[in-house]
Amino acid sequence: MPQPQEHRLPGLQGRGLAGVREHRLPELVEDASITSYTETVFGHLRRADQRRWAAAFVAGVLATPGRKSVKRLAAQLQAGPTAAQSLHQFVNASPWDWNPARHELLRLAERRSRVRAWTIGVAVLPKRGNHSCGVHQRFERATGRTVNCQVGMGLFLSSDSAHIPVDWRLLLTKEWQEDQELRARTRIPDTEPHRSPTEQILDLVDTLTPLTGRDPVPVVADMSNHPTAGSHLAAELTARGRDFVIAVPHGLPVVPEGQRAASPGSPDGVLSAGQLLQLLSPKGTPSTAIDFTHGPQHQRGAAGSPGAPRALGAPGAPGTLGSPGTLGSPGGLGSLGSPRADRLVSALVRLPGRQGNSLGLYRVFARWRPGIPGVGRIWLTTLVNPRLHDLLPLVQSQSGTIAALTDLTEHYGLRDFEGRSFPGWHHHMTLASAAYVYDRLVVPGRAAARQPARRIA
Repeated sequence: MPQPQEHRLPGLQGRGLAGVREHRLPELVEDASITSYTETVFGHLRRADQRRWAAAFVAGVLATPGRKSVKRLAAQLQAGPTAAQSLHQFVNASPWDWNPARHELLRLAERRSRVRAWTIGVAVLPKRGNHSCGVHQRFERATGRTVNCQVGMGLFLSSDSAHIPVDWRLLLTKEWQEDQELRARTRIPDTEPHRSPTEQILDLVDTLTPLTGRDPVPVVADMSNHPTAGSHLAAELTARGRDFVIAVPHGLPVVPEGQRAASPGSPDGVLSAGQLLQLLSPKGTPSTAIDFTHGPQHQRGAAGSPGAPRALGAPGAPGTLGSPGTLGSPGGLGSLGSPRADRLVSALVRLPGRQGNSLGLYRVFARWRPGIPGVGRIWLTTLVNPRLHDLLPLVQSQSGTIAALTDLTEHYGLRDFEGRSFPGWHHHMTLASAAYVYDRLVVPGRAAARQPARRIA
């Protein structure tokens, strides 16, 4: 069995933990050393020993292949017989605020990348036993199995090159809301109630909005497995003045704008989004294909000549009920593969409610593939005017965030939290995120050169 590759880090090479203790931590990230980076991210920690253990933990995550237990991190750093205990203490018992570190990750991501979306990612973290904070039984549709797990909801800053985790929430079920003994044992503060996924997303957005130094970007989320959450989230984000692109269930009730689609059993013009887009699916052969090799900007007409992307809706008439555009994209709309001519079906809609239809105007859109009944994943957005190629990167940010979550889980120890407490969970998620951001934004070549390692049980 081949041995996993060992990674040496600038600023720690050959020194182990003693090097962390003896090395004077600079104030800036510019030299790209791990110590200077962690001094910036965790510089709010008042005690020097806390900052040094933060540097040691991040360095250990970056250098240790396989499972990121504190024992393995300490062994990789050659930090001495008590280092594992000290790392465990720093993560699980040391009283430090994780929010300033996350705010530093936000500022770093905004300085070093062109953020195009705030994307919501869901991390399902399997756990043994029922003693860790937030553990519950969850049915996973992808596998058809029920798992014992913690669920973390993260907000990622998505750009063309990276998807950066900058804040996290732990999903607490109603049992964790009501059982005071469980809450006391795992140190869950009274300020952390049970929140629905929609409420968690809104809390993330509301927390980070005053902290960003950039103009607002669209929020991207997948609510397709929640029957009513999509419309609730849409209404709340609209009230906040935030643009969004949300994956919604096919059964989402909508009212077509401008005209009523002819369909039996649609009183007051209300249809499901799936019904509406199916009625609008084109009958002919698509006229434009997308070259997947070079990306959606390279489109060719039937004769092979370059063609400009079609607008969402009839050209020059964004208020038209619906019209097909061309599509070939990952992220729920299309799958990467050989070039093929799929189409995008879209319609302008309002959302019905108890007090009438929504004031906000939205667009629903989905992929339609010739010869296959129905439409693909349906997206709801406030962006009713942009051309197709302006929306595709937003949709793709969802699949990019899923890939980032997989990378965080497999290579940065996201699932390897060994404690039980609520503060410990947040400390661990912050440290794992910091290690990931170091690879993606500070020394991006290191992540690209990393060889996949077999996970060690």
